[in-house]
Amino acid sequence: MHIKTKDIKSLKIGFAGIGIMGSAMSEHIHDKRFNLSIYNRTKDKKVYQQLLKKGINEANTISDLAKKCDIIFTCLDDEVSVINAVNEILPHLKEGSIIIDTTTIGKKSAIKIGNILQAKNCIFLDAPITGGQKGAKAGNLTVMVGGDKEYFDYLLPLFGSFGSLIKYCGNIGSGQAVKSINQLLCAVNLAGTCEAFIVAKKMNIDPNLIIEICGSGMAGSKQLTDVGSEIVKDNFNPGFKARHLTKDLRLLLEEIDSNQIKITNKIFEDFEELTKNSDIGEMGTQILLKYLSDSLK
Repeated sequence: MHIKTKDIKSLKIGFAGIGIMGSAMSEHIHDKRFNLSIYNRTKDKKVYQQLLKKGINEANTISDLAKKCDIIFTCLDDEVSVINAVNEILPHLKEGSIIIDTTTIGKKSAIKIGNILQAKNCIFLDAPITGGQKGAKAGNLTVMVGGDKEYFDYLLPLFGSFGSLIKYCGNIGSGQAVKSINQLLCAVNLAGTCEAFIVAKKMNIDPNLIIEICGSGMAGSKQLTDVGSEIVKDNFNPGFKARHLTKDLRLLLEEIDSNQIKITNKIFEDFEELTKNSDIGEMGTQILLKYLSDSLK
């Protein structure tokens, strides 16, 4: 029986990568009564253990996840980790298995993975997400999907367990293309937000006024309201890690002629320099504020 003829709730779902985003997404999948199993490389991670205590099934290895599941989500670190994971599970996948990657890996890597899985008669959808830690916890992420439209339609209830805006973007790699543009906008808005707070400090203006007043009009953005609020609290813990934005901008610049997008190229150079320090790379993207502040001294 073709997998699309089955009730999606009857299928076994796997989720690999229980980090900041993956932990919340997998919890929502479980709460919507899907038959879920999870795998994480670091077994003693607190959020992973908390999910297991909720009664979610555990796979000891990612290969075990492939053996037992019909649909597998990956939410990993970068394109290399996703390609390695796909190569590891490949010998164990059942024909017709569906692999959905929510990592930001770039269009070229998505197409490469799609070709690898197609040769195994498996289905691949690239489905990068945006909305940060807050969106993941609230279950209202934006999901950008590339791949077969019929499978997109079939999987909508599953995407809807953790997303509120779920958009079909086109063939494999299209979700990644839209996500790259999303990250360009995030980076530009973030840099503007950080510089706005630096200028406010130099002009002895309460940064809360910038959020309240500027955030109410055309200057407003989620970077200003959400990330800006964390800056005001002097909180640089990650909702989204600085090193991940460095990676995302690198992927974008590898896709196109980087000389044509000068603002993004400059921000990438700043983040690349900033995240050479591995500890800073693990901090939230708002750490750019301190980097820019130091450069103005």
